[in-house]
Amino acid sequence: MGVCMLLSVNSGFSLSTVHADRDGRYIIAKFNIGDEQLFAINIHATNEGAEQELFIRNLGANLISKTDITKIIITGDWNGSLFPKDKFGGLRWKETNYRNSIIDLMEELDLVDIYRKLYPNTKAFTYESKSLKLKN
Repeated sequence: MGVCMLLSVNSGFSLSTVHADRDGRYIIAKFNIGDEQLFAINIHATNEGAEQELFIRNLGANLISKTDITKIIITGDWNGSLFPKDKFGGLRWKETNYRNSIIDLMEELDLVDIYRKLYPNTKAFTYESKSLKLKN
């Protein structure tokens, strides 16, 4: 298990530092673009309920200690849905402690779900199970 980032040699970005989660759940990369810095974070959150709270706490602590939070982009799979419109089928959507922890982290670090900001009413899913008739 692990996440990665792929960067074209022609991108104009130069990699400065990398911090990887020991469980392979996220990677934090600091890039230089000319005189500017940018932090890219790629995650693949656990879907094990007992581990999700620890994942969010560790991610949050590392975002605060290893980045400039005004210059971050987070991508990847949170293994959860933040709002009812992000889920279709299966069990009825409900708030969970994990979902609330993600929202709390977003509020604490002043992060924005840019897709939801640009498309507030659009239903879009990144996961689909035809056999379970489920989309997330």
